[in-house]
Amino acid sequence: MIDYHHLVKETSNKKLGKGVAASTSSSSTCPSLCPFKLDGSCYGLKGPQSWNWSKVSRGERGSNWWSFCSDVLKLKKYKLFRLNVTGDIPQNIDGIINEVKLRTLISSCELAQIKGWTYTHTHLLNDKNLDIIKSNKSKNLTINLSTEDRYQAAEYQQAGYQVSIVDNELFNLSADGYEVKVGSTKFTACPEQLPGSKVTCSTCRKCVSNADNREVIIFHKH
Repeated sequence: MIDYHHLVKETSNKKLGKGVAASTSSSSTCPSLCPFKLDGSCYGLKGPQSWNWSKVSRGERGSNWWSFCSDVLKLKKYKLFRLNVTGDIPQNIDGIINEVKLRTLISSCELAQIKGWTYTHTHLLNDKNLDIIKSNKSKNLTINLSTEDRYQAAEYQQAGYQVSIVDNELFNLSADGYEVKVGSTKFTACPEQLPGSKVTCSTCRKCVSNADNREVIIFHKH
């Protein structure tokens, strides 16, 4: 199956905020073990993003990976770039991340001097994917491992990965002002999702950070 990838240079997504570039990859890039794919709760299956995602998945929008990377290379210097509002990192037929494609995208981000970030469930398919993600760490593209288990999230964070988690209980505790920790790992609620918040991804940038010992970012399930 052919994967398609669509880039918008200035997104209208209110969560992302002003001046952010964003991309969508076809649904075929999503790992089979993604829990939101399995239970049908993925936010990309509802609302305006679902319409865009369907068109990209059918090949009515977007391009192949190499043309997509070329478009990323043309983004303005210092641009914020949200990779895969829906979709995931390209994999080979065996479920292993296509490292050549990933490295090409990272090179495009580095040459363009932009700040990109994404979330991935590809690490669920094979431990080799964890090695690929770690060996391709870049200050210009932050890859957040998407998790649903707080202990696994802490284990990944302590191993040097950037991590996010969907956990309503932890989110509510953090939102109520409690310190949320698992061992030495700190967790913090996504500021954009807090009640009454006017924060956007462009003003927060927590998920963009590739700093050592960064907190795990907690999201409330859509």
